[in-house]
Amino acid sequence: MALHFGNAYQPDDDTMVIEAPAYDLPMANPFEIFLNKYLEGPAGITGWKHGSTFKRFILNLKTKEVKMENLIHSEYGSIDLLNYNPNYDMVAKNRYTYFF
Repeated sequence: MALHFGNAYQPDDDTMVIEAPAYDLPMANPFEIFLNKYLEGPAGITGWKHGSTFKRFILNLKTKEVKMENLIHSEYGSIDLLNYNPNYDMVAKNRYTYFF
């Protein structure tokens, strides 16, 4: 499951690349960590095993094939709330993506 998307670009006419945080464990509920009782301290946020991964999805628009690459994995907590340099919107591939 992916909630937010970050960097996205099209390196050629047949390929689209999208980078996003994803949750690999099907039974994980990433929304649960935002309940008030868990926000009282760092352990309440980072003590979860959600299988959070920052992924790159590569879509071949011609063959409709999708490849996924794991860029960063976090066993505990969550990788999310992406940000990048908005000056490159729809213009170029961003070199850096920042996340919380």
